[in-house]
Amino acid sequence: MKDVYGNWGSDGHVSVTSSDPKAVLPADYTFHNSSFGSHDVTIILETPGPQTVTVSGYEAGNNFSDTVSTTVLHGSATHLRVSGILNPYPAGSTHSVTVTAFDAYGNLDPDYTGTIHFTSSDSKASVPADYTFTGVDAGVHKFANTLSPGLTLKTAGSQWSARPTRQLHPSPELRAASL
Repeated sequence: MKDVYGNWGSDGHVSVTSSDPKAVLPADYTFHNSSFGSHDVTIILETPGPQTVTVSGYEAGNNFSDTVSTTVLHGSATHLRVSGILNPYPAGSTHSVTVTAFDAYGNLDPDYTGTIHFTSSDSKASVPADYTFTGVDAGVHKFANTLSPGLTLKTAGSQWSARPTRQLHPSPELRAASL
């Protein structure tokens, strides 16, 4: 932190804000003589898209602020979410399910092109075939019971859940499996 004459400030207070609602920001900081006008901080932006970070504060009675703009990119998929499964699931009924790829921060990964595999503890179940996501899917694929095989469980009770079987990098695969 420098004063209007270019000298390093020794007193002052700064705070950091961001347009990213999920940002991890440092606590406010008060400068002391020993900091020589400098303090390192870590800022983590988690929401993809245009974002800003603003540092504002005061030193020697003068208020100041500075804003930096950046674009945050989504991360690579680390997990998949299966949705559309009824609970309870009526035995013998067929339903559509949707699989969505997310990064570590819960953001959609529209570039996901991994292959997924479905299984069920219901030995009589009909599950969708292995599927490799394409660019057209943009990280979301619906397995509709009228267009491609949906999910049909034929035994009453809890027969379905989903979990990744290994890391999704560099060759992503996910197995939707019973726990």
